[in-house]
Order: sequence, then structure tokens, then C-alpha cells
Amino acid sequence: MSSMIRWLHSRIIGQVVVDGVDKLTGHRAATLIKGRGPREERLDGPNHVCWIFQDGRHQGVRRPSCVEGESCLCVSEDVCKRGFTVIIDMRGSKWELIKPLLKTLQEFFPAEICVALIIKPDNFWQKQKTNFGSAKFSFETSMVSVEGLAKLVDPSQLTDDFEGSLDYNHDEWMELRVSLEEFMSSAVHLLSRLEDLQELLSRKEFPSDVEGSRRLIEEHTQLKKKVLKAPVEELDREGQRLLQCIRSSDGFSGRNCISGSADFQSLVPKAASLLDKLHSTRQHLHQIWHVGKLKLDQCFQLRLFEQDAEKMFDWISHNKELFLQSHTEIGRGYQHAVELQTQHNHFAMNSMNAYVNINRIMSVASRLAEAGHYASAQIKQISTQLDLDWKSFAAALDERSTILAMSSVFHQKAEQMKSCSTYCEAAAARSLLTT
Repeated sequence: MSSMIRWLHSRIIGQVVVDGVDKLTGHRAATLIKGRGPREERLDGPNHVCWIFQDGRHQGVRRPSCVEGESCLCVSEDVCKRGFTVIIDMRGSKWELIKPLLKTLQEFFPAEICVALIIKPDNFWQKQKTNFGSAKFSFETSMVSVEGLAKLVDPSQLTDDFEGSLDYNHDEWMELRVSLEEFMSSAVHLLSRLEDLQELLSRKEFPSDVEGSRRLIEEHTQLKKKVLKAPVEELDREGQRLLQCIRSSDGFSGRNCISGSADFQSLVPKAASLLDKLHSTRQHLHQIWHVGKLKLDQCFQLRLFEQDAEKMFDWISHNKELFLQSHTEIGRGYQHAVELQTQHNHFAMNSMNAYVNINRIMSVASRLAEAGHYASAQIKQISTQLDLDWKSFAAALDERSTILAMSSVFHQKAEQMKSCSTYCEAAAARSLLTT
């Protein structure tokens, strides 16, 4: 298979024609070759234009369009149903290529072909070359000259290459089309990235500890940087420039309006909608980022609060157990009772230092609840339980303080009474001696 046939085969079975739909406009599309120059290698050059006309009813045909450097024509659905008339320009090409070309068209062209008009190659002898098995094809074939083509096709639908009057500059048109392709591809890709970021930012994952919260906040900050770096403005400027070219009479890149720019009018709503979607998605990203940042900050505050509260729960539990197990004596005498009372007062004083931290934690709980924290109920529950545990511990301290105070007074009075009894006995003894 020659390079021309391989090229045509790859185009027809490729992404454009197998789908049967033009990427940008969504209309039916096909790709053919117009050979130029004596060498097949020139098939990949910019002059390989495809012209497709619909069965003589040219008013229903749109101008050519191209996808990724290939040339095609977009037509409406009702026109597509009536079948295509294909013009193949064989000038400057080798005649032996025509049969493989027609065979490839029949096998891989996705729509119905009514007739293929073949422009005779240079130095063509019809009697010697016309037997290429046209009966094998499902469509008619007809060999015409450039002059005869005008009798079959309205000259207003032909470019100057075919001695027609259609104003069409393929290089300019392709520049616009490729720019639109690149813009649409970049915009769709960016929109996909933004939607992925939106999915990440919409997650409702809350870490269970302080370090996890801190790490997630850092990751959230990095996501904000990605949102800010998204080239929405750059794409917007490019999109507006292309839309302006299509909408107005101003030319592409400052030139006069490109012939064929009307082909892209159907893209205006699609491109404008895509730009609006980019802006609205990024705006939504900013909103959910700030909402997420608030939630993560609150989560971090909650985990800090829980961590501090847990430390105080552990402290109260440990010291209450130690207190109840170790501080059981009330004193065997006044001096012992005073010593126990001194030790207890020292322990109670240290406990009051811990209460400063407990009071601070409960104040934090009040502020978080008043600020509308998403876990206000949980915070209030923890704060209430911490307050109850502290009050229970403080009540035990007060009870022991009372017991030790009573013990001290008791032993003091007992010792005083004991001293009084001894004094009375001594006094009685002296009284007996004097009598």
C-alpha cells in the first residue's frame, strides 16, 4: 500500500471519521485527500484539502473544516441523510492510486456516497486508464475536468483551485481551527482538573488527632495554591479572542475576517459556556475551599480541646485514686493530725493549680460553642463531664479537709483534757500533803 493510501486509510479509520462526528461542531464529518505536487510525500502538507458536496444540493453543505491537521466538511444531519458527492482531485497525483482510494472510501467512509467526481490527472488518456473496476463500488464514479466540474457544482461552492468563487484561505482557516482545537482541549482538560480539585475539597474527612488535623490543613493549603495557579484567565483571554474573531468582522491575528469563520458560529455558545463553566467552577472552588478551611480549623481546635481535656481527665482520675488510697489516716494525736493537715493543704493547693487549667479548658469550650463550632454539642458534653469530675474530686478534698480539721481539734482537746486530769491529780496530791 502506497503512502497516499496508508495516509487516507489512517484518516478514514481514525478518530475523526470512525466517529462520524466532527469533534468541535458535532456535525457529520469526513476526510479525503486532494493531492498536490508531483511527489506523494506532499500529502502531509497544508495543501491537502478535502471537498465534500452533498449530491448536487449545495445549499445544504457547510464549508470545509479540519481536525488535527486533517480537512473535512461539517454538514447538517438532514443533509447527511441524502448522501455525499465526493470530489477527488487527481491532478499532480499518480493515476494508479485512484482504485485503492475508491476502495478505501467504500470500506471505511461512515456515510453513504452517491457519486465520486474524479478530476482527471495531468497527461491523462481516458481510453487507456478508465478501466479501474467502477462496477465494484457501491457509488457511481465520474471523471471530470476542472472546466467540466463547474457544470456539476455551483462555482460559488468551489475555491479558486477549481476555478470557483468561494473565498477561502486554507492556511488562515486552519490556523483558526487549530487554535480552537487547542483552546477547547486545554479548557476541557483544565475543567477536568478543577472538577478533580472540587471533589478533593468536597471531602468531609476529619482527622481523629491533632497531628492529623495539622497535616490535613497543610494539604488543604497546597490545594489552594493549585486553585490559584489554574490558568483560567489565560484561557479566558484566548477564548475571548477566538470568540471575537468568530463573532465580529475583525480578522484572526489582526487580519480581515477569515473566509469560513462562519463554520464556527455553532461553537460560540459551546465555547462561551465552557468559559462560564471554568469561571463558575473556580469560584465554587474558592467557596468550598474557605468552607473547608473553616471546618479544618474547627477540627484542629476540637482535637486540641479534646487532647487538653483528656489530659485533665487522666490527671483527675490518677490523683483521685491516689488520694483515696493514700490519704486515709486522720492522725494518732494532735501533732500527727496537724502534720496530715499540712500535707493535705499542700496537696489541695497543687490541685487548685490544676483547676486553673481545667477552668481554661472550660472557657475554651464556651468560646467554641458560642462561635458556632460544628461539634458544639460534643464540646459542651466534654466540658460538662470535666466540670463534674473536678467537682467530685474537689468535694473529696473538701471532705478530707473537714475531717482533718475535726481530727486536729479533737486531738488538741483530748490532749488538753488529759493535761487537765493530770493537773487535777497533782493538785489533789498537794492538797493532801498540806492537810
